[in-house]
Amino acid sequence: MNEAIALVQHQLQNHELPWQALLDSAGEGIWGVDLDGVCTFVNRAALRMIGFTSEELVGQNMHDTVHHHYPDGADYPKDGCLINDVVWNKKPFANRIDHVFRKDGTFFWAEMSAQPIADGDQVNGAVVTLRDVTLSRKAEDALRRNEKLAAVGHLASFIAHEINNPLEAVINLLYLIHTAEGLEDVRAYALTAESELARMADITLRPCASIASKPQPPRPTSTTPSPQSCHSAQLDSLPAESSSRNACFPPKPMLLEGDVRQVLNNLIRNSP
Repeated sequence: MNEAIALVQHQLQNHELPWQALLDSAGEGIWGVDLDGVCTFVNRAALRMIGFTSEELVGQNMHDTVHHHYPDGADYPKDGCLINDVVWNKKPFANRIDHVFRKDGTFFWAEMSAQPIADGDQVNGAVVTLRDVTLSRKAEDALRRNEKLAAVGHLASFIAHEINNPLEAVINLLYLIHTAEGLEDVRAYALTAESELARMADITLRPCASIASKPQPPRPTSTTPSPQSCHSAQLDSLPAESSSRNACFPPKPMLLEGDVRQVLNNLIRNSP
């Protein structure tokens, strides 16, 4: 689009070709504005995009015509308009995405570029080129939504998998409570079940907490982690010589205690 702008500037300044024919031959939309932002010329492609006729557009302030509001309905101030900035401050831009309103009040997304029209050091206005990128933008938005949905699906699958371990433990502990002979055993199983339920809550809340706040820094665990810190319902299912039962760790490693417990429970659950 920059080459098209340069060509238009050259032809307009040197009057080498009929300028309207040149403009209408371009595939991109093109229009020009004077120092007040009033449309001085427009090509056929731009008219097709915005739905005006040449007679309706030439002589009108382009910001008031196509940039009067943001898509959400908020006012679009003239001093915030990129095209006006080209004219007022000689600041060209290239390949910027902005919205453009049509005659019927709808809008589309356009990739726009603009350069000042200058005669020596004197700026007389600006020339704008644009192309409709609404379809590609919608495709990109759809792709982002699909990626977010996929991420949510992976997260849900992860949480379901991680919750399954303490859930199975609670089920086993409830069975042990029903079959326990002494009150002390019942209390011990109930305390372990309570711990497992708290771990389930931690698993479900951890992803939300990590999004809403800074990650929790690793810290020394309160005790040296060991398989014995896991509940007896899982340990009782392992043979005495099991490597998981007899695993050992360095004292007070810099880890998250909840994560250590989860790893140990996974190791015990998956041990042969």
